[in-house]
Amino acid sequence: MRVENVNTMIMKYKIFLWVFLLSAFTACEDDENVFGIMPETGFRFEPKAGGAMLFYTLPGERDIYGIKVNYTNAQGEEVTKKGSFGGDSLLCDGFNEKRTNVPVKISYLDRFRNESEALETTFDTEDSAPYVFLTGVHVESSWNGFQVLYEAPEEVTGMVHVFYLGTNLFTQQEDTLLLESFTINRGGDTLTYDLKSGGEKNTIVLRVDDFKGYRVGEKVFSDVLAYQVERLVVPKENWDFSGVPVVTREDEKVGVDYLFDGDRKGEQRLSVSVGMYYDSECFTFLAGPNALNKPFIVDLGGEKIPAFIRIYAMQNLDRMFPGGVTSVGLANVWWGHYGSKLPCEVTLYASNDKEVWEKVGHYSQNENATEASRWYYQETLITSQQELAAADSVYFDVKVRASEKTYRYLKMEVNKTFYNYEEWIGNYNAKEYVTMHELEIYVKKD
Repeated sequence: MRVENVNTMIMKYKIFLWVFLLSAFTACEDDENVFGIMPETGFRFEPKAGGAMLFYTLPGERDIYGIKVNYTNAQGEEVTKKGSFGGDSLLCDGFNEKRTNVPVKISYLDRFRNESEALETTFDTEDSAPYVFLTGVHVESSWNGFQVLYEAPEEVTGMVHVFYLGTNLFTQQEDTLLLESFTINRGGDTLTYDLKSGGEKNTIVLRVDDFKGYRVGEKVFSDVLAYQVERLVVPKENWDFSGVPVVTREDEKVGVDYLFDGDRKGEQRLSVSVGMYYDSECFTFLAGPNALNKPFIVDLGGEKIPAFIRIYAMQNLDRMFPGGVTSVGLANVWWGHYGSKLPCEVTLYASNDKEVWEKVGHYSQNENATEASRWYYQETLITSQQELAAADSVYFDVKVRASEKTYRYLKMEVNKTFYNYEEWIGNYNAKEYVTMHELEIYVKKD
């Protein structure tokens, strides 16, 4: 019995000793990991759009693993950000308008995630891209709609939602109807919108969010005029193609006449029987080689207020264009690929004497855009005249900024066509051919 008591006491002492030693070790470890206050060196803040960038250098002589930043953003939320040896900067974002002396706490972290005592300091910010948009954006009247013009800094964030006041088709009540949502572009942009169901005067609403979904603000533009337009029928004789290398091939139905024959979708080409390999009769316009940047000049027959020119492409017909390694006809021009000869960048000029030309319009789409995003792309293959009649026309407009300025002459130049490449062919349009299916002019309605 006494032996058991002695053994029990020995065990208790051993346990007490282990607890004591462990406590002492932990206390020593804690003492080793206690930091002083974060030093005021080794970091700096640089104001940025919508926030500030913290640049830091972690001290190498201490067991420092990272840096921690705490501040309050424009929404009143506490924000914590951490950096490590893997980087040298942290973006402190979440602000709209320019601010000075934003309070911030900075501390070091060791590899055990122990935190030093925080240093309290401040940083400054610059106006964010959404805030710059709201303070500088303006809406102007345009042809059948309106234009949104804005500037933005080089560092951009945020999204804009464009609405107009119209009739909701489901409720038949007046409502704000969404036209488009877009991200703010670096440096700014000019966007044009058509209002098919709008009136002569319209109310435009722009709502701006940051990328985290917070509403930055809203701006309303009332009584924005949508100028009405009408098509100007110009005789073919009023066009000057002397500076354009026009291709004329009656056997393949290619020439100037097909640019003004009223066939906007490709009705004539679809009416031709499907060939064994391809269908050589195109019923369209073609210019080249070296047709880029060549002048298409038209006399409007008097001074008019130009609105835009409209360039059409054929619908997506089940007719294959000529192609192949052959010198027969235009096969080695088309190469079986229609889209690579269609314009993706066009510039429009105007004059009253054909001596001094003023740039009045420009259209541009990336020449390397994916096929599905190109202006001419149509997913549905048209196989009958009934399907073609029900399909929309395919076109784009080169618009002139709305004004009361009149001109007698217009000059159009195709600057680029879409780029397509195949390894066994190379560039489908290396010789710079240009095709358009129909060409129309629109002016301000009297």
